[in-house]
Amino acid sequence: MKQKKTLFRRFKDALQNTLISYKKPIIATLYTSACAACFLMLPPTAAAISCGIIGLGYYAALERKRRLYWEQTLNFKLMHMNKCQDKMMDALSMAKAMGNSAPLRVKPSDIPAPIDAARRPLTRNSRRYDQIVCNEDIIMEDADRDIRATRPVQNNAPSTSDTLKPAKTLRFDQIVPKKKSSKTIKPADNIYYSPSLIKEFIENALKKQKIQIMQQPIMELPQRSARFYILRAAIETYGGQYLSDNQYMDVAMENSLSGKITTMLLNHTINKITHGSTINYVIPINSQILQSTSFMNTLLAFHKSHGEQAKQLTFAFKHDDYENMSPHNLQIMRALTRLQCSFMLTNLKSTDDLDIDLMHKMNIKMLSIPASYVAEKIKTPEGFHHVLDMRRTLESQSLRVVVRGIDSEEMLEAFASFAPRYVEGEYFSQSNASAQTHQPMLYAS
Repeated sequence: MKQKKTLFRRFKDALQNTLISYKKPIIATLYTSACAACFLMLPPTAAAISCGIIGLGYYAALERKRRLYWEQTLNFKLMHMNKCQDKMMDALSMAKAMGNSAPLRVKPSDIPAPIDAARRPLTRNSRRYDQIVCNEDIIMEDADRDIRATRPVQNNAPSTSDTLKPAKTLRFDQIVPKKKSSKTIKPADNIYYSPSLIKEFIENALKKQKIQIMQQPIMELPQRSARFYILRAAIETYGGQYLSDNQYMDVAMENSLSGKITTMLLNHTINKITHGSTINYVIPINSQILQSTSFMNTLLAFHKSHGEQAKQLTFAFKHDDYENMSPHNLQIMRALTRLQCSFMLTNLKSTDDLDIDLMHKMNIKMLSIPASYVAEKIKTPEGFHHVLDMRRTLESQSLRVVVRGIDSEEMLEAFASFAPRYVEGEYFSQSNASAQTHQPMLYAS
């Protein structure tokens, strides 16, 4: 009994040494079988038969393991090939949605289908495993090239939401000359993006710390001189398209990202103010942004070092948000008034619920009325007197009334009887055709 245990231990050691020493399975099989026959001290005939049986069994097991390995590898690569095809089809669909002024150089029929033959059991006569490759980078590079090739050429005058104000990546303690470029923004107004895709665009912009700054003036009549500039952040999508804040802000608020985007916009505004700009800037915010730590830290650091210039900042709330604001956010607003910041209410349609005394305490100095609302009211004498009395009442309380949404000279002339003092709209921004990508500096740590 002890002799048998010794022989089996020698057989085990010989098998392990063989697997380590020999890389070729056939040589390892024959050598192991011969060692087994010698150690077991079998007759020559029985040793030969045992050698053959053990060798075939070992080789079959090794071949089965090898086949399973390559089948798993192939299935993994086929899965990535299908993902590549799905991404390319989405890219081609996006190119068609943007407007197809030129024929696509890559058609859906030209996309290679999954290799059905590769799904069959692999044998030694099938094509080499390492030749079945799906290069995702090459496929996506071709898709991007075709999107650029199919991008329509737009010769129309840029609208307000299409234009950007030149900006530069700076720290506000550095003075760097600014450059203008001829780049213009193409809005993605006619393209639908799912909320998950919009969230991906926002996260990509935050990761790269890169946004586009859209600037729209508030003009004083009759001089038509810019008194304020409303700044908004645009997010890049596909093919040079951009999402305005009206398109992505709801998704940003659902995912608690609006504060980070607005902080980048605030950094850009601080950068302009600290480098000599005397214009007053308006930044749209909401209740969630007031609770953003990064936003408040940036604002407090700016006030600490440039307190007198903080009065050039005005933050715009929607009227409905202001009416439904929590007591905690109202306290934050009161704290911001101590920093000499002012506020603006937008989309105002009635003065019935306004508390003028509270508005003065909250340093609310501007109110915005939609041009569409005024245009509808002035069609009848009763409506005209209503909006006219509303404007006069607010202006008598030292509040600026801005008519928002003037798109043409004809529209402006239609409001001549209403005599607005401040107006805002795309019509006054069409001369700003230059734009530049802005990568905001990080003001606060």
